[in-house]
Amino acid sequence: MATEGITVLNTETFLFLYYLGLGFMLFLGWMCLAEPFERAADPERRRSLRRVAVGLAVAGVLHPVLALAARDLSRQLQPFEGPADPEIAGTVRLTNRALAAALTLLTVVFLSQLTPLAEAPGLRQIGEVLPYG
Repeated sequence: MATEGITVLNTETFLFLYYLGLGFMLFLGWMCLAEPFERAADPERRRSLRRVAVGLAVAGVLHPVLALAARDLSRQLQPFEGPADPEIAGTVRLTNRALAAALTLLTVVFLSQLTPLAEAPGLRQIGEVLPYG
């Protein structure tokens, strides 16, 4: 007796779960590799780490975990005492904005895939533009 398979999750759900799983793996990798960067007193090391934070913030458009890592790194570069470095403060603002933009983008994409909300006027157009929608 042959039985038909039942699809429990559709393709978009699998893609979203893989996307979240990738984020979890990136987060674990960052936590394993991250070191207490505030101990880097060398100005050249701080500039290098600042460039890494900016690069992660730009890559944060692809996944919010990268923006979160950039925010973590830039905030660790701030000194605990004394005046704040204006370059590092600018990097902190940039990484905060990148994280907010990445989370907003993730939320809009997620909401556009929900069936009851997919018919909302603004989300319907976003769902039509998405390559996998």
